[in-house]
Amino acid sequence: MSIKVDFLMVYLDKFIEIMSFSNIANSSSILGLIVTFVTFYLVFNIRKRFLFRVAIDKNRETLNIMSSEISSLLVNFENNISEIDEKLKIIEVTLRNLIKGTDNKNLVKDIKNTMKKIKVYFKSTYFFNKNNKTQKNVREIKVDIVGIIEELKHEKQNIEVGN
Repeated sequence: MSIKVDFLMVYLDKFIEIMSFSNIANSSSILGLIVTFVTFYLVFNIRKRFLFRVAIDKNRETLNIMSSEISSLLVNFENNISEIDEKLKIIEVTLRNLIKGTDNKNLVKDIKNTMKKIKVYFKSTYFFNKNNKTQKNVREIKVDIVGIIEELKHEKQNIEVGN
């Protein structure tokens, strides 16, 4: 019986030593710092998603307008290359802003694929005398933009339903 009491006393002494005010304050300080970092991370992500949801209609409308204008410019491609370049740059900026806030993996994949095609379109190599500014490339980009617009419509519907 004496051994059990001694063991309990030793255990109680170590517990009191560990649970001193200084140790509790240090532990609370570290825990508070961790909670602060987690809160900053969560607030940043909520802000990002909120901004995406607020701007989804505006971005979809911008893409829709640019896609329509590109369609009309493709009728006379050779004379409208500079205007097409402008529209594609506007689309590229809009896509970059869209990719920041979405968590829809299909939409991210489509946006990245379209952005690659836009980069290829603007990349011309003089060494091999290759010009990527072709009507075919612009039509492929336009088709991808139409797909992204449809994805954004579905994303908006999901947001309205509450997903």
